[in-house]
Amino acid sequence: MNKQLRDLDIESRLELIESRQQWLFENSERSRMLFEEGVTFEQNKKIENLLESIRRKLADGERVTYGQYEKEVKEIFVNSDYPVNADYTFAYHYLLSCFKEERWVEVFVALYKDYPGFNDDIKK
Repeated sequence: MNKQLRDLDIESRLELIESRQQWLFENSERSRMLFEEGVTFEQNKKIENLLESIRRKLADGERVTYGQYEKEVKEIFVNSDYPVNADYTFAYHYLLSCFKEERWVEVFVALYKDYPGFNDDIKK
């Protein structure tokens, strides 16, 4: 049993195991990433809520940067029972995988259109 699971109470273990099972079942680029990183349903929902909040801010004409987004994603995992290496690459690839699934397209474009490699990544 890996350390991540061993250190959790039974309810937390079950939540993580159920999340990982669902990510395997979905078998998308995003779900495979979530599985590999050990992201739970709750953590994923928090990221989705963050993206929806960013979408509303952008629609209202507010400026949001990719740095702000990446920082907020990292904060989701800071005090979590499920440690995830949620650095800037995790945040970028999470949103890129959503873009490829045609989810939060306008958020990805608004945040990363000037990001190095943007044009190459959206063509893949």
